[in-house]
Amino acid sequence: MPGEHSRRTGPATIRSAVYHRTRDSIEAHLTIVLAALAVSRWIEAATGRSIRRFVRIARRYRTIQIQADDHIITAADPLPEDLRDAIDAISSTPRGAH
Repeated sequence: MPGEHSRRTGPATIRSAVYHRTRDSIEAHLTIVLAALAVSRWIEAATGRSIRRFVRIARRYRTIQIQADDHIITAADPLPEDLRDAIDAISSTPRGAH
């Protein structure tokens, strides 16, 4: 019967479903935050710069992709020297090394 399911769903079931979704969301958020923290610390250790400084340097660099028929053309300025140095430092640092 239409609507029968809604009659069997009580407040306890609804609270349980909301809590379950909320808990999953919180756990997913914490996982992302901790991963970002680990990557940030790794970048700081590799470059010797704060993550704030690294982001300021990296933010200046932009690329653009242009699609013409079946071809994709990437246009980019050359990397600034300070960003190139930071990327080289990150690339040469073994993962897990601080």
